[in-house]
Amino acid sequence: MRKSITFFWLVCISFIVASCSKEATISGITDNYKALSLYSFRKGEVNLLHTMEIDSVTKEFRQLVQLPYEGLYLLGRNEKALYPVYLKGGERVELQLEKNRLSLSESSGKENQALFQWEEGVEDVKIHGFLHNYLPGEYSVEYTEFFKELETAADLRDHLLKDLEDENETFYSLLKYKIRTDLDFYALSFLKNARYQIPDSVELPDYYQELDLERNLLNLDVLELPNAGMMLETCVWYQNRDKEPATVSSVACAKESLKDKELQQEYFLSLASRFKFYEEYQHLLDETGNNFFERNYLCRIERIKEKLSWSAPGLMAPDFEAMKPDSTWMKLSDFKGKTVVVDVWATWCEPCKRMTPLYHQLEKELKQENVVFLNVCVGTWAEVDLWRKMSKDYQIEENTSFVNGWNSDFVKKYQISGVPRYMIFDEEGRIVSVKAPNPTTSKLKELIVKTLKK
Repeated sequence: MRKSITFFWLVCISFIVASCSKEATISGITDNYKALSLYSFRKGEVNLLHTMEIDSVTKEFRQLVQLPYEGLYLLGRNEKALYPVYLKGGERVELQLEKNRLSLSESSGKENQALFQWEEGVEDVKIHGFLHNYLPGEYSVEYTEFFKELETAADLRDHLLKDLEDENETFYSLLKYKIRTDLDFYALSFLKNARYQIPDSVELPDYYQELDLERNLLNLDVLELPNAGMMLETCVWYQNRDKEPATVSSVACAKESLKDKELQQEYFLSLASRFKFYEEYQHLLDETGNNFFERNYLCRIERIKEKLSWSAPGLMAPDFEAMKPDSTWMKLSDFKGKTVVVDVWATWCEPCKRMTPLYHQLEKELKQENVVFLNVCVGTWAEVDLWRKMSKDYQIEENTSFVNGWNSDFVKKYQISGVPRYMIFDEEGRIVSVKAPNPTTSKLKELIVKTLKK
């Protein structure tokens, strides 16, 4: 009897587990992708769920995925260029991805058929207004063409909002909200990107006069949509577009534009996701307050902090080696006992050339102090002769050096992705700043003097 009862409960448990397990099959064909990833998406947080390999010959992919929830998922090859798909379990979704356009070949779910009716219909506006920034080989268009595309997309929006009805009320409410908010975002994003190309004499289409920001982009429901943070960034810019850039980028301006704290947190997380250095993260926390981020937002900002921790002030600076004009070598550690200021430049960089006289004027002003000013040129061996000549012309031969290659150890350690770049290290060889101000302002000198006083 006891065995029978035990068997009965095992069967029940197996049935419950099976009924709770949700699966969907995603398949299709693509042109130039080597892999395609499926991301989960909850409240602004994007996490990798599966990576689907693409057959190198047939260009086909197929994946049975376990679903942790019913709702929106995202497909793409990175965390920016993503396409939404709705999965609740039991679907068979067949897709075609060609020339950065995703289309639905077949789906067993009505939700995806409705979703892709919108996504495919608004594709041009989406790419030209926003997504071209994250897709290789894509560009925007002239404002006259975009405004025509926007008008066509608005007609589709009105048609779908009128006709979309189904028993899945949760999904269709979300889709209708997404349709309205997507189009507002693409319209404003284009305006932000192309604002300097649109003459002041051009009257914007009526679409911009009819925007309902409170209903769409400034609604808490925006957190249920992909790209919510960038949507909020665009919205804050639009509300303050006539103000000075420094004002628009301030924490006070964002808090004034976004009344709800959850929207503020998502906005600042969107900004922080693009930070490259710990100093940027610390500046944000200094402005917002250390206890500003709450709940899942706190977890996300902590992950950003961890990612940037390599550049935190106070850490020992990674040593590096560079060649001097006489073909001997120098190391950062050679200057231990002195405050070290580094100017990272390149022979082809025009802003670098303009900054060099200012940088060395600062060197003259502080020549009596315990500080050394270094110049590190990043290039290829083919540029060595030009580097030597430029160093002589600029009279910087004494403390100039050369690093070969943008894949060099120095570039990787300090994540050099652009020049000019300025860095400061203290007498003990610790990081003061790996993204110091440039010498066009007094802030660089102030930071050097502050370091010397310590």
